[in-house]
Amino acid sequence: MVAQILALPISLPPAPWRLVSNASIGGLQSVGFARNTELLFVTSSQGRGVFDADTGERVARDHNEEFPEDTINMEAIGIGPLAGQTIRMAGIYGGTLATTTADGWQAERLTLQWPAETLLLVAPGSWVFGASFNKKAEMTKVSVDSEVRAWGFSSTGHSLILAVSSGVQIFSRH
Repeated sequence: MVAQILALPISLPPAPWRLVSNASIGGLQSVGFARNTELLFVTSSQGRGVFDADTGERVARDHNEEFPEDTINMEAIGIGPLAGQTIRMAGIYGGTLATTTADGWQAERLTLQWPAETLLLVAPGSWVFGASFNKKAEMTKVSVDSEVRAWGFSSTGHSLILAVSSGVQIFSRH
């Protein structure tokens, strides 16, 4: 199984997913989706921002490098359209985004060749270990990176993001 995954080419997620943004964000620390929305909150060493994950558009930006972030409970207070809302975060301090959608997509994060992590998007009805058990194993290797901060879905399952230390890729299926 490991050899098969290592041999997969790196590629963009399959339809219905489409890349809507590949934003450079220096010193990216954490990301989080506001519950039941496609609004992605991002914190970095250079401030905070909010992206609309449907379009990839940055809808708010704060350059203030001093901001409250609860690194124990993995929460931060939003800005712009998320002002005053507590957002659950995932990133350099821990935490995780949703790793499955209601209709069966899975975001897998495997360490096959440390320190790099292999990020897989597994299609509905498939399983990473499927080939070992004569089951469906349809997956896409989206990235291999040693600076992964977060990989996963919005709570609606309509957005998928890959956050690394230098930026975020946003995929949508709306």
